[in-house]
This record gives sequence, structure tokens and C-alpha cells, in this order.
Amino acid sequence: MHLKANPENSITKIAEQAGISRRSVNRILNNEEK
Repeated sequence: MHLKANPENSITKIAEQAGISRRSVNRILNNEEK
């Protein structure tokens, strides 16, 4: 795993595989933190 190289890149890949926008992923992550 090379997640520490660029965490943002892994988020983008997850979003692409899930077929959703990166903005949606960020919104989900922000909701999880609250």
C-alpha cells in the first residue's frame, strides 16, 4: 500500500470506482466527523 504517498489520490480512486463525485465523498467524510 502506498496511501501515505498521497491520501487524496486514494480518495479520488475510491470515488471513481464507486461512480460518485469526489465532492460527494468529501461531503460524506465531513458528515462522519460531526
